[in-house]
Amino acid sequence: MFDAGSGHTHEMDTISAVALMLCESGWVHLNEIALGVERELDLPAAVVTPGRLLSFLNQFESLGLLEMLEE
Repeated sequence: MFDAGSGHTHEMDTISAVALMLCESGWVHLNEIALGVERELDLPAAVVTPGRLLSFLNQFESLGLLEMLEE
């Protein structure tokens, strides 16, 4: 993915790319992102765990690609 703001290109797998796409629609809960990735990619829930997604989302936040809120 190319970040026009920084001029950097970021590599990501399909799950993280879909997760980021789902975040673009606005504020969503981690569980909603997990369900969306499962549906979009037709994956079992065991593959798309909130812990795995949180790792991706933390990386995106550190790159300035999204903002996360604490519950």
